[in-house]
Order: sequence, then structure tokens, then C-alpha cells
Amino acid sequence: MSDEPKPILGVAALLLTIYSWMLTVAIIVGRGLLGNGWPGALREYVSLGVTCCLTIFVSTMFRGQLRTLRQLRKKGRKVAISAGQAWVAVLIVLLAGIYGAWLFCGP
Repeated sequence: MSDEPKPILGVAALLLTIYSWMLTVAIIVGRGLLGNGWPGALREYVSLGVTCCLTIFVSTMFRGQLRTLRQLRKKGRKVAISAGQAWVAVLIVLLAGIYGAWLFCGP
């Protein structure tokens, strides 16, 4: 087993930030293409707010962790995650899917 640091929280936050930006762009483009009523101004503002908060959070709190991960990858070292970290990643993906469904299909 390797003693290398495993910055899973930083990676998870970065993945959520990227997912949130993609959803925000989809909402803005969809609103531009399909009219002002889709999916609604409230959801657009919530998505933009979540995206900005996640971006600030990742850039301030996890910059060092992500830099460490990049350096490990440049050195050719593998960064393996534990089973618990894999479950956390699965949970994050499920929650992000629920959030995306709420944005596009919710009441």
C-alpha cells in the first residue's frame, strides 16, 4: 500500500464544480434557445449560485490538494483510492444526478 496522499475531497469538489458549470451552461443555453420559461429563473439563479460558491470553495480550500495530485501524476505514480472513498464518489454522483434532475425536470 502506498503512503501517498489521496486528496479525494479536493477531487470530488472539483468534479462537482465542473458538473455544476456544465449544468449552468446547459440552463443558460436552453433558456436562450427555448424561451424564458425553461427551466425557470429561480433554477438558473440557484445553479449559478451553487456554481460560483463551489468554484470559490475549490480554488481557496483545495488548491494545495489538487496541486499535490498533479505532481504525483507527473512523477508517474498511481493514486489509488480506498473502498470508502469510492463509495463517497458514487454518493456524490448520485446526488449530482438528483440535482440535475431537479433543475431540468422538477416542478
